[in-house]
Order: sequence, then C-alpha cells, then structure tokens
Amino acid sequence: PFGQRCTAAATDRIALVGDAAGSLDPISGEGLAIALHEAGAVVGAMTEGSLRQYRAGHRKIRRTPMMLTGLLTVMADHPAIRRRVTRALATSEILFERALAFGSRARPVRVTGRGGVLHMAWELARHGV
Repeated sequence: PFGQRCTAAATDRIALVGDAAGSLDPISGEGLAIALHEAGAVVGAMTEGSLRQYRAGHRKIRRTPMMLTGLLTVMADHPAIRRRVTRALATSEILFERALAFGSRARPVRVTGRGGVLHMAWELARHGV
C-alpha cells in the first residue's frame, strides 16, 4: 500500500500526524521523519491558535516524499526505467547528489533553474532515461 492519503489532516480541534495523516511506503523509513516534522507544525499552529496553518504545512511536508514515492513506484513497475535511472544515478555524481539532497531535504525542491526538477529530468534524458 504505497501512498495512502487521508482526506483531511486537521479539523478545527483535531490534528493527525504521521501514519494517521496518510502513509507512504513502508520501506524508506520516511514515516518517522514526516511525523516529527508534522508534530512540529502542529505545535506551531497551536501556538498561533488555529490548526488551519497546519493543514497547509502538512501538504508542504509531504509533497517531496509523496513525489519520490510515486517515482519509486513507477520504477518498481517498469524494470527498463528502473535500470536506466539506476545507471544514470551511478554514472552522474551531480545527478546522484541532487537526488539525494532532495530526498533528504538538504536542498529544497525547485521546479526550474539549475538543480531544479526540470534540470534533473534533462540530465536523466541525457543519460538515456
């Protein structure tokens, strides 16, 4: 069960965090990290007096892990794509570094610009993916 989502992470009085707020894949260990980020977001929202802020924070916290889970699912379902992506990551130190930085949240995910998702897609295409 990859990428199970809940319909609402918070109401006016209740906030869900971690697996209760939707789970990702059981392999990556990302669930605990997400739960800790979400717990911090709940505390911040409660300090402000409204869980409304947490709803937006919840989506932002989960955006990158959900995207990566989707990509891993595609790779799991398509061996040819998996081989090509693995080969590209193995032969391009820069591509591997950027993918790792996105996954570990060491670098914010950007769509455009050098190092953004579109640039990474271009690099993958250059490597035959």
